[in-house]
Amino acid sequence: MTYSSRTRQFLAQNVRKLALLSSVVVALLVMTLPLLSEAPEESLLGPTGNVIQTAQVEKAPFRQTIDTRGEIDSQEKSTLASEVDERTTILWLIPAGDEVAEPLLSPVDGVVKTVRHTSEKSSVIVVEDRDGEAHRFTYQKQNPSSEVVVTPGEEIRRREILAGDVVCRLDPTELEKDEQKYEIRVNDFYAQYQKAIKDVEIRQTINESNNSQAELNAHLAELDLKKYQEGTYPQQVEQLEGNLQSSKEDLTRAEESLEFTERLASKGYKTIDDVEKERLKVLKLENTVANQERSQQVMEDFTHERKLLELTERAEHLKRHAKRVRLAGEASMAQLRAFLASRERVYNIYLRRLNWIRDQIKACTLVAPQAGEVVYANNSSSRSPEMIEEGSVVRERQKIIHLPNLAKMQVEARIHESMIAQIREGLPATVLIDSLPNEIFPCRLSELSALPVPGRRPNYDQKEYIAKFHIDIPDHLSEELRPGMSAQVEVLVDEIDEPVTQVPVDAVVQTGHKYFVWVPFGESFLRKEITVVHSNDESFVIRDGVSAGDDVILKPFNHFPDEIASLREQYRNEPVADENWRVEELAKEDDIPQSEEEFFAMIGYLPEAETVQEDPSEEVSAKNSDDVHSEARVTSTTSVQSSEGD
Repeated sequence: MTYSSRTRQFLAQNVRKLALLSSVVVALLVMTLPLLSEAPEESLLGPTGNVIQTAQVEKAPFRQTIDTRGEIDSQEKSTLASEVDERTTILWLIPAGDEVAEPLLSPVDGVVKTVRHTSEKSSVIVVEDRDGEAHRFTYQKQNPSSEVVVTPGEEIRRREILAGDVVCRLDPTELEKDEQKYEIRVNDFYAQYQKAIKDVEIRQTINESNNSQAELNAHLAELDLKKYQEGTYPQQVEQLEGNLQSSKEDLTRAEESLEFTERLASKGYKTIDDVEKERLKVLKLENTVANQERSQQVMEDFTHERKLLELTERAEHLKRHAKRVRLAGEASMAQLRAFLASRERVYNIYLRRLNWIRDQIKACTLVAPQAGEVVYANNSSSRSPEMIEEGSVVRERQKIIHLPNLAKMQVEARIHESMIAQIREGLPATVLIDSLPNEIFPCRLSELSALPVPGRRPNYDQKEYIAKFHIDIPDHLSEELRPGMSAQVEVLVDEIDEPVTQVPVDAVVQTGHKYFVWVPFGESFLRKEITVVHSNDESFVIRDGVSAGDDVILKPFNHFPDEIASLREQYRNEPVADENWRVEELAKEDDIPQSEEEFFAMIGYLPEAETVQEDPSEEVSAKNSDDVHSEARVTSTTSVQSSEGD
C-alpha cells in the first residue's frame, strides 16, 4: 500500500499520539473484559427482599494477630522533673538534641573537704568519708554546661552527683530571699540555744555547791547532836557531880574544922573570931553544895532536855533544808533544761527549714544523671498543653527533660482489656514505624503491666494494659529514630502455617456456645451449625459444618432476623462460649486428637489430598444424621468474638 506524501507527513507527525491512544484503548479493554465476564446474570434475593452477598469458605494459613498503636521510647530513660515545691520559672535550658555525658558520682558517704579548679576544664574534688579517709576525684569537663555542683563542707551520700552537665536552671530568687531571712533566725536561735546550754551548766555547778553545803550542815548538826548525847552531856553531868562531891567534902572538913575550933575556943586556945570565921566558911560551903545540887537538878530536869530537843530539831531542820535545796536546784535545772529543749527545738526547726531551702535552691540546678540526648518533656495535650521553654512556669513534679539512651529503643503500646487474655510476654511481633514505612522491625513482647491504666481521653472508663516491645535498631537507622515517633505494632497471638478451613466473621452468628452459618441451597437457604476452633478479627477456623469452596451468606442478621431471634430464644440460657468451656467439652470427647495429623484432620486440613466438594443434598442428610454428635463437639483454644452485627 502506498501513501501520499501528505499522508506520510501526517503519520510522521502524529505517530506518538496514535501509539498513546492505542495503548489507552487496549488498557480499557483489559480492565473491562474481566468485569463483563464476572458480572452476575441476576442478583440473589433473601427472605426479606434484600440482595444477598456471599463469600466462599476457603482454606489458607491462619494468623491470629492483635494490632495496636504505640510510640517509640527508650528502654533506659531518665526524666528530670522540677523538685521545687512551688511554681517557678525556667531561666535557662540546654538546647534540645544536645548530647550530655555521664556525671561524676560519689562512691562513699562523707563530706566535701575541698574543690580546686586546676584548669578551665579540670577540677579536683576531695571527699572525706566517715572513717576519716580522704578520696580524691578528678573531673574533666566535656561540654560547656559541665560544672562541679558541690561545695566544700557539704555532706553528700553515696551515688550523689559531684559534677556533671547542667541541663536546666530554675529561678531561685524567692528561695534565696527566704534563705537570708532564715539564716538570721537560725543564728539568733543558735545563740539562744548556746546560752541555754551554758545556763544549764552554771546551774548544775550551783546546785552541786548548794547541795554539798546543805548536806554538810545537816551532817554537822547530826554530829553536834551525837556529841552532846555521847560527850558533852555526860561530861557536864560528871563535872557537876564531881564539883558537888568536892564541895560536900570541903563542907565536911569545914564542919570538922568548926567543931575543932569551937573545942579549942572553949579551952581558950581560939578566939571567938576564929570560931565565927570557921562558921562562915561552913555556911559558905553549905550554900555552894546547895547551889550545886540545884544546878544538877536544873541540868537534869530542864537544860538537858532543852538542849537535846534543840540539837535534834536543828539536825532534822538541816536535813529538810538539804532536801529543799536539792529540790529547788532540780526545779531550777528542769526549768532551764525545758528552756534549753525549746531553744534547741526551735533552732532545729529553723535549721531544717534553712537546709530545706538550700536543698530547694540546689534543686533549681538540674544535672544530667546519665549520658544521653536532651529531649524536652513537652505535653501537647489540648486540655492542658505544657511547653518546655525558657521563661515558662513549671509546677512541682512537672517533667522538664528526658534523657533517653538512643542505643536501646522500645515501643510502648496499649492493649485493651478484652484482648489481654490472649497475649503473654514473649509473643513475637512486628513494628512498623510511620517515619520509616519501608522498614519492618521484628521483636517480642518484653513486658506487660500487671495492672491496667485508664484509657485515653475521652474514654477514661476503659481499661488498658501497657505493653513494651524491645526493638533492635541497625546502626544506619539509629540517627533517624527519636522518642515519641508513632508506630504500628502487630502481635502474633497464634499461627497455623498449613491451610485450614476458614469462614468470614461477617457470615457467622453466635448464640450461647453454638455457631451458625447460612448457605444457598437451590432457591432457598440452609442453616448449618459449625464447630469453631480458632478465630481472629477476620475469620473463624472451623472443624466441620461447611467445606472449602462452599458459599456462605454475609450479614445474615439482615436476611434472617426471625430465625436468628428464635435461635437466641432457644439457646438463651446456655453459657457463652469461652476457652475453658471448649477445653472441658473437648476433654469429654472420645476422639481427642493424639497427634498433629489427627488435629489437622479434625479441623479439615488434608495435606495429601484436596478437599472433596459434596453435593448440598448429601451434606444436608449427613448433617441431619450427625446433629447430636456435632452439637456436643465445640472446641477452641482462644476466646471467640461474637459477630452479631454489621
